[in-house]
Amino acid sequence: MIFVIGLAVTLLSGLIVMLTMPTLRDWLDETPKFYVNCAARWGIVIGLALMTASLGMLAWSYLP
Repeated sequence: MIFVIGLAVTLLSGLIVMLTMPTLRDWLDETPKFYVNCAARWGIVIGLALMTASLGMLAWSYLP
């Protein structure tokens, strides 16, 4: 279940990153688009962390 949530967060954040790719002017002026893009990048990191954690817990449950 955590894996599915992590996957959803990662895919949704990836979509947001693609839709809000900041131009150089956005980077320099730090527009709202820039902040949304940064937040979405952190969303990808969090989603990958959730997926990794769930796989780790799954592996741990199969250890003798």
